[in-house]
Amino acid sequence: MDNTRNAELDQVLDTLYLDAAVAIEWKTACRWFNEQPLNQGSYRQIMHRWAERCRSIYRHHEVPELRMILGREKLTLLRDTFLDESPVVNLADFA
Repeated sequence: MDNTRNAELDQVLDTLYLDAAVAIEWKTACRWFNEQPLNQGSYRQIMHRWAERCRSIYRHHEVPELRMILGREKLTLLRDTFLDESPVVNLADFA
Protein backbone atom coordinates (compact mmCIF):
# COMPACT_ATOMS: atom_id res chain seq x y z
CA MET A 1 0.00 0.00 0.00
CA ASP A 2 1.19 3.52 -0.70
CA ASN A 3 1.31 6.38 1.80
CA THR A 4 -2.16 7.70 0.94
CA ARG A 5 -3.71 4.28 1.41
CA ASN A 6 -1.77 3.75 4.64
CA ALA A 7 -3.11 7.07 5.92
CA GLU A 8 -6.67 6.10 4.98
CA LEU A 9 -6.33 2.71 6.67
CA ASP A 10 -4.83 4.38 9.74
CA GLN A 11 -7.87 6.69 9.95
CA VAL A 12 -10.17 3.68 9.76
CA LEU A 13 -8.19 1.90 12.49
CA ASP A 14 -8.31 5.03 14.66
CA THR A 15 -12.10 4.95 14.40
CA LEU A 16 -12.04 1.25 15.23
CA TYR A 17 -9.91 2.02 18.29
CA LEU A 18 -12.27 4.77 19.49
CA ASP A 19 -15.63 3.22 18.61
CA ALA A 20 -14.92 -0.55 18.67
CA ALA A 21 -16.39 -0.91 15.16
CA VAL A 22 -15.98 0.64 11.74
CA ALA A 23 -17.52 0.04 8.32
CA ILE A 24 -15.44 0.32 5.15
CA GLU A 25 -16.99 0.44 1.70
CA TRP A 26 -15.89 -2.54 -0.35
CA LYS A 27 -14.78 -0.32 -3.23
CA THR A 28 -12.44 1.51 -0.84
CA ALA A 29 -10.98 -1.67 0.65
CA CYS A 30 -10.51 -3.20 -2.80
CA ARG A 31 -8.78 -0.02 -4.01
CA TRP A 32 -6.39 -0.10 -1.03
CA PHE A 33 -5.23 -3.61 -1.85
CA ASN A 34 -5.78 -3.49 -5.62
CA GLU A 35 -7.84 -6.66 -5.63
CA GLN A 36 -11.43 -7.79 -5.66
CA PRO A 37 -12.36 -9.71 -3.64
CA LEU A 38 -9.83 -9.26 -0.86
CA ASN A 39 -7.61 -12.26 -0.22
CA GLN A 40 -6.06 -13.64 2.96
CA GLY A 41 -2.99 -11.47 2.51
CA SER A 42 -5.10 -8.31 2.62
CA TYR A 43 -6.82 -9.37 5.82
CA ARG A 44 -3.40 -10.22 7.30
CA GLN A 45 -2.16 -6.74 6.42
CA ILE A 46 -5.13 -5.17 8.22
CA MET A 47 -4.47 -7.31 11.29
CA HIS A 48 -0.75 -6.50 11.21
CA ARG A 49 -1.41 -2.75 10.91
CA TRP A 50 -3.94 -2.98 13.76
CA ALA A 51 -1.40 -4.73 16.01
CA GLU A 52 1.27 -2.13 15.12
CA ARG A 53 -1.04 0.78 15.97
CA CYS A 54 -2.23 -0.83 19.20
CA ARG A 55 1.32 -1.06 20.46
CA SER A 56 2.95 2.06 19.04
CA ILE A 57 0.17 4.64 18.74
CA TYR A 58 -2.47 3.59 21.27
CA ARG A 59 0.14 2.33 23.77
CA HIS A 60 -1.57 -0.96 24.57
CA HIS A 61 0.45 -4.13 24.96
CA GLU A 62 -2.55 -6.33 24.32
CA VAL A 63 -4.07 -6.42 20.85
CA PRO A 64 -7.82 -7.06 20.87
CA GLU A 65 -8.97 -9.66 18.39
CA LEU A 66 -10.71 -8.38 15.28
CA ARG A 67 -13.89 -9.82 13.83
CA MET A 68 -15.64 -8.87 10.64
CA ILE A 69 -19.03 -8.78 9.01
CA LEU A 70 -18.94 -9.22 5.25
CA GLY A 71 -21.86 -7.01 4.30
CA ARG A 72 -23.23 -6.48 0.84
CA GLU A 73 -21.87 -2.92 0.56
CA LYS A 74 -19.36 -2.73 3.41
CA LEU A 75 -16.77 -4.64 5.36
CA THR A 76 -17.42 -4.01 9.05
CA LEU A 77 -14.57 -4.55 11.49
CA LEU A 78 -15.34 -5.10 15.17
CA ARG A 79 -12.77 -5.36 17.92
CA ASP A 80 -12.84 -7.00 21.31
CA THR A 81 -12.48 -4.64 24.25
CA PHE A 82 -9.18 -3.56 25.76
CA LEU A 83 -8.50 -4.73 29.31
CA ASP A 84 -9.17 -1.24 30.70
CA GLU A 85 -12.58 -0.93 29.00
CA SER A 86 -16.00 -2.03 30.13
CA PRO A 87 -16.87 -5.50 28.85
CA VAL A 88 -19.31 -6.09 26.02
CA VAL A 89 -22.81 -6.70 27.34
CA ASN A 90 -25.89 -8.19 25.74
CA LEU A 91 -28.49 -5.56 24.84
CA ALA A 92 -31.23 -7.93 26.00
CA ASP A 93 -29.82 -7.66 29.53
CA PHE A 94 -31.03 -4.05 29.58
CA ALA A 95 -34.41 -4.59 27.93
